[in-house]
Amino acid sequence: MYTPLERLEYDADSLLPQQPTSPIEWFSVFFNLDIWKVLCDDTNAYYISKHTDGSKDPGWRPVTIGELRIWIGLVIYIGIVKCPSVRDYWAGTTWQIPMDLMGFNRFLQIQKYIHISLLSPASPPAWYMKLEPMATMLANSFRSAYLPSTNCSIDEMMVQFAGCSIHKVKMPRKPIDEGYKIFAICDHGYTYGFEFYSREDGASGTIGLPASMLLQPPMLALPA
Repeated sequence: MYTPLERLEYDADSLLPQQPTSPIEWFSVFFNLDIWKVLCDDTNAYYISKHTDGSKDPGWRPVTIGELRIWIGLVIYIGIVKCPSVRDYWAGTTWQIPMDLMGFNRFLQIQKYIHISLLSPASPPAWYMKLEPMATMLANSFRSAYLPSTNCSIDEMMVQFAGCSIHKVKMPRKPIDEGYKIFAICDHGYTYGFEFYSREDGASGTIGLPASMLLQPPMLALPA
């Protein structure tokens, strides 16, 4: 007689030695110093690569981690507080208070040269490589902070994008009906692992997570 295997049931748990108490502490758990160093080094390297002929961008100076923290913070702020144009945030109104941390011209300079990946050949090995190594570093941060429960789900995420790309997908009647699709394994609203999906190339392979983990419970300190 067939006897089914006993199902292991366990609850989700934090793997952090100390729970963050503020939004910036939570952000720093995932966006750690190693990621800031990658952004800083690759942005400065990208600027140099664009000026090998000896030309200069007036007023440019090597970007620092401190400046990138401010720049990312301002980008998040701009995404939350809506103004007709980016310049309006520096227009001397009440919206300007966070913008006092960085001038408008410097903001545009960093926006022009911000770079996530190492300088790559003309034909990168995968279409999403401009997001590496940050994508894998973030995925590793997600895994190191949280132990999912028994009942995980695999679902789609959409990153809104309306430009030209053979890799984006269109999904009518969805909240975001056009953009880049991501498959993710999630638990209680937490993203534990993910993979990029291309309309042209299919799934990318799970970023920072062995593919077998999508089909098995995470074997990280299961309860006795």
